[in-house]
Amino acid sequence: MVSGISIGKLFGIAIELDWTFVLLLLIVLFFGYFTIVVILFLMVLLHELGHSLTSRHYKIKVKKIVLFPLGGASIIDLDDADPDTSLRIALAGPLVSTALALVFGLMYLYLPSGAMGSALEVLFLLNGLLAVSNFLPAFPLDGGRILKSYLEKRNGQLVATERTVKVSKIILAIYIVGSTIYEILYITDPGTFVLYMLWNVIIAIFIYGGARAELEMAYISKYTEKLHVYSLLSKDFIQVKSSTTMGWLYRILLRRGARTVLFKDGKVVKMVSRITVNGLGNKTGSLNLKVSQFADEIPAIDYNANLSKAISRMRYEESGIMAVTKGKKVIGILLADRIEALAALHMHHALAKN
Repeated sequence: MVSGISIGKLFGIAIELDWTFVLLLLIVLFFGYFTIVVILFLMVLLHELGHSLTSRHYKIKVKKIVLFPLGGASIIDLDDADPDTSLRIALAGPLVSTALALVFGLMYLYLPSGAMGSALEVLFLLNGLLAVSNFLPAFPLDGGRILKSYLEKRNGQLVATERTVKVSKIILAIYIVGSTIYEILYITDPGTFVLYMLWNVIIAIFIYGGARAELEMAYISKYTEKLHVYSLLSKDFIQVKSSTTMGWLYRILLRRGARTVLFKDGKVVKMVSRITVNGLGNKTGSLNLKVSQFADEIPAIDYNANLSKAISRMRYEESGIMAVTKGKKVIGILLADRIEALAALHMHHALAKN
């Protein structure tokens, strides 16, 4: 689950800063590179908008954009997207950066030098770097998703992911070896050398972690394809009406003892999740408040859906709980930690049998 500090919306898409990006801004304020980081932030945002707006074009939901020091992430519901659509969405970001690099590069060549020229040079280099790095066929970069989408058309999701992960590891190894040799030969300042080595560690964690996460999800999708939501739903919930008061809820919970309280609000399912002493206050009338005042919407999924789809949806929605529906009726709940653990056990059991 990826979450950060909300800074507003663009085209109806929520924009967030990861806490590590905020930390980077504080660090560069000290070293005097604040302007460069702000420009990088804007270029990465345009890059991610390329992904997000392309997704919107294909009627695919976009939850938000989160910006990191190493780039950004568009949280897109690609669960039902075909390989061709996924390929176009993955290509959109690097193509935006390439187009911006060409525009700023041409402006740099034909406009007068000076402060404007220096700014255009920086814009050209940053967009060129974003384009080149994201075309590398390694997870979790766009190039990795492009390669996977291309391979998936002929080989299926699992084989495509496995091959892309292998390529990712090769590229990571080449990068680490090459950059280490460069640092040993050309960087003499100990402080700068340590800084570069630390950067290599961050890159290694970024690529290795991203590749591992992609492979894990591909295995879960493959080896749980015969598992359905109804086989893992929990009945440990109670359903009340939105007009139920907190006083009545208290009496119901004393009798039933369920840990989760749900109610329907039109077509959506909500969970009573913000009952606090401060929220209720110390007035006797607080028990007459409606449960709808203490609720949050939670995602819902059909009881017959594949388990891997439920896991993917919960990750997209950044929710640890999901309502299970059959028609218009809520028949159970799914808890993220429980289903991911059981999915992992089922996957390993299937692999052991093979």
